[in-house]
Amino acid sequence: MFCSSSVSMHVLRGAAALALIASATWFNQALGSTGSVLALVGAVLLMRGCPMCWLLGLIETIKKPAQAPSWESKAKELQEPRLKRRPAPTAVFRSLR
Repeated sequence: MFCSSSVSMHVLRGAAALALIASATWFNQALGSTGSVLALVGAVLLMRGCPMCWLLGLIETIKKPAQAPSWESKAKELQEPRLKRRPAPTAVFRSLR
């Protein structure tokens, strides 16, 4: 849900958001109130929510498995015959009699 594609991209988004928050507070007189509000809105968009949401996203991105199964491995799995096969429906009905 909160995961990014990579940890480095997530940290980069967080650094950009932190820079926007810093510019909104330190350069308030130079930017004006409208500029500060726009900078804060941009920071929230970069963090995809509040700073806690960004932190949870970072934790989930770090915990994410290194690589998801590829399409080739799934195709190979589907081509292999299954060891256990279901009994034919007629055999089930015969045993019920």
